[in-house]
Amino acid sequence: MFGSKEEREKYENDHMWGWMEENDAAQRQMTKEIEAQGVKLQEDLRNRKALQERLAFALSRFSPASAYQLAAMSIAGTDISLKSRYEDGLRSYRTILNAFTEKKQKETGDVGGIRITMDSEKGVSISSPRENGTLNLTDMPQFTPPASAGVIPVTDIGILLFSIMVAFAGSITGFLRYDMRS
Repeated sequence: MFGSKEEREKYENDHMWGWMEENDAAQRQMTKEIEAQGVKLQEDLRNRKALQERLAFALSRFSPASAYQLAAMSIAGTDISLKSRYEDGLRSYRTILNAFTEKKQKETGDVGGIRITMDSEKGVSISSPRENGTLNLTDMPQFTPPASAGVIPVTDIGILLFSIMVAFAGSITGFLRYDMRS
């Protein structure tokens, strides 16, 4: 196809930028697909764990102490779903922060990073392209914690009331059966 080494080098130099753009576009597409698959796997894992947790909590509610603990956690908003709420909040914040970062990089034309080069004559040199001063992060989006669920757990409170009534009935029965003469 090419007659000489110079023609081949000229062809490569002329088309190098286009190849790099194609490679970059393919890499971005693959990264999006990987992230989408990761989100899908995380959601599947979360659903499976939630199923196991529901079963475990249903079995643990036979204990009044456990029912009390679960009721108190639900009322305080620190129940087991707090982790899921924070994960969802962090996932959406990550998307917002990535968009902000890309916007800032396009504005400044700087991708950041540190370059480390090794040369047999100069040795090791470290350079940073960001030597224009400090970053202006005043307009950076802030993470807002998710709102507390704070629901009243009717099931747990019902179990507690039932346990209290059974204990009270047992104590009255024991008191009535007690023989004062002994």
